Amino acid sequence: MKKILLATLLLFTFFVKAQDLNYGLTLGGNLYDIYSNSALYDEAGTKEFKLYLGGYADYGFTENLGVKATIAYNQKTLGGGESVDFNFLDISPSFKYSFGEEYSSGFFLLLGPRYSSLLKAEIEGEDVKDEFESDNFGLQLGLGSTIYEFIELELRFDYGFTALYNAFGKDRKILGGILALNLNLEKLINK
Repeated sequence: MKKILLATLLLFTFFVKAQDLNYGLTLGGNLYDIYSNSALYDEAGTKEFKLYLGGYADYGFTENLGVKATIAYNQKTLGGGESVDFNFLDISPSFKYSFGEEYSSGFFLLLGPRYSSLLKAEIEGEDVKDEFESDNFGLQLGLGSTIYEFIELELRFDYGFTALYNAFGKDRKILGGILALNLNLEKLINK
């Protein structure tokens, strides 16, 4: 058992040393809409950019392939006559394909699941969190590019699989996009 543990530790050490780990902050905004059975409900979507703020870790396995995990505070406002203000904690692990000469430089694509935990739901200051599902799952497809040494611009499309709520016997799900600037603290600190 000790030999297996030692061999695993050595392999992990060589693997980590040879790879590229980046971490940083992400700041942006989002727009969302509600859909049910492939039909959009425009009256229920938000027409204003809402806050998206968090951190990320980005780990390259090879020159082009890696994983990027983002944890973010995500605000959404949805509703027709009465708008509902939502706060979510989003966890988004994604596979990343980088087209640059080295990992984490140049243009990249992202694909992965998204888990959201509902933190708050309010209508005009009144708590209505119990009327909505507390967990929400989706899929994100993204693209981005390094625009400066330690700054990336990223766009993610978010497709919700699970219902946010049920109305008139039909599940209402969310569909939207996130536009964010990523500040790579690892490159900034170790410049």
